[in-house]
Amino acid sequence: MAVAAFGAVAIVGLLASYSVLLSGPSGRQQEHEVSEDVPSAIDDLDGVDFSLVQLGYEYSGRERVASAKAHTKVRRLDVAEAIERVNVPGFEADFNVEAWLRDTQVLPFNLWLWIPMLTCWSLTVVHEFYVKAGGFPLLGKKYAKESVAIQWVSVVTQVLHFTSITLTLPLTLDFAIACGVHVAWSALALPLTFPLAFVVLGKYLQDSDWNQPLARWLLIWTNIGGAFIFIGWSLFLNYATSFSIEGRLWVWLGQQAWFQVIGFVSGLAIFPLMGIQNLACPVQDKTYWMLIANMGRNFGMIAGPAAFCIIQWLLRKPSEPELNPISNMGWMFMTQALMRSILALMNSLVYANSLTPSVLEAIPEHQVQAAEEQSRVAQQLLNTVHEQLAMDHLEPEARKNVLRKILYFLAERDTTAAAVEVSTLMILEMCFHWDASMTGLGFAGTALGGCVFAALTAVFLRPEWAAWSLSP
Repeated sequence: MAVAAFGAVAIVGLLASYSVLLSGPSGRQQEHEVSEDVPSAIDDLDGVDFSLVQLGYEYSGRERVASAKAHTKVRRLDVAEAIERVNVPGFEADFNVEAWLRDTQVLPFNLWLWIPMLTCWSLTVVHEFYVKAGGFPLLGKKYAKESVAIQWVSVVTQVLHFTSITLTLPLTLDFAIACGVHVAWSALALPLTFPLAFVVLGKYLQDSDWNQPLARWLLIWTNIGGAFIFIGWSLFLNYATSFSIEGRLWVWLGQQAWFQVIGFVSGLAIFPLMGIQNLACPVQDKTYWMLIANMGRNFGMIAGPAAFCIIQWLLRKPSEPELNPISNMGWMFMTQALMRSILALMNSLVYANSLTPSVLEAIPEHQVQAAEEQSRVAQQLLNTVHEQLAMDHLEPEARKNVLRKILYFLAERDTTAAAVEVSTLMILEMCFHWDASMTGLGFAGTALGGCVFAALTAVFLRPEWAAWSLSP
């Protein structure tokens, strides 16, 4: 589903950006003051015979000069700079990228990010030495089916994972413009290697032969590794703010390749988490935790743009110059590095090297009784549901078709949600002239209600409620 959410941005970017751009001038274009004293350098272009085709419209040289006169800041321009305005791909030709970037600021990464990350790394390393010396994870349980923490860590991971996917969406448009990329491609972020990691790990981590020590190692150290990958690219982005427009274009292309690296590493962290969550979840609670996890994914899709807005508010005051979009993208990736560091620490504290007690350990009587009671309740519930659904009369191929349609629906839902999110952010910024730092609230506020109702649905589908509703 994460791949579907990523893929939606490429489709909607191509459709939404054209309709948005054809609707009128952008917010950034209207920030330019109208000049009463137009520089003579622009007048020199009146006789130049040039034209270009952008978004289905042909602009002659005189029409381009007239547009430039109406939207130019009061300052002297030479002919080369005026021509530079014409060559901004997919954007109004009188918008000067270099002049816009010169008015932005580049922020170095400060201790407010480094201290939490260093703290998480230190605690993780100390705790791993403790476990290596024979200790048991501080928040873990020897019998995994009794561990509610495993289920909640799975939900929190889903929230942070989908938050990281959508955290940069409000910034992708400005980032693409700064890199000289057509706005139709601005939201493209497709880590094709994410499912490849699932294929690779499927050969080593199977339900019938689950390697829990390997799974625990992946849960901790792939998140630490992912944090370092995010940090390295973030530092490079801050450095890349000094590049020319051609250099920044290569930065954008390089980021698409970088997405493949971080996508594969993320897949290595998500696969064992989903496997352990399924193995450790009691049968009677599977539906409940499945709905809670789905709510976490939905909340993450909403929380990303909202978190972006909050971070922008923390980074600069309204009176200060806006952040360079390339540096701003680096800050968002540093935030994701902090998320990965937190996940590594949580996984270290919660997950043990075994899902069940060792045969050499005596299982407490209350655990045996609890397991028997869970098994009895689960069997009763399964019998009741089986009688209600009565699926045995269906052929195996019909059951596969049912599952296939469910998967299609889930993929379509995530794709549609991501498409609506991208187009909403672009419309708010380009048609209604919202500041990029505020666009996240526009989407998050409208979609928050869905998470509330998803949580209520999960509560009412608990086994005790389900048994009550199915009783005669």
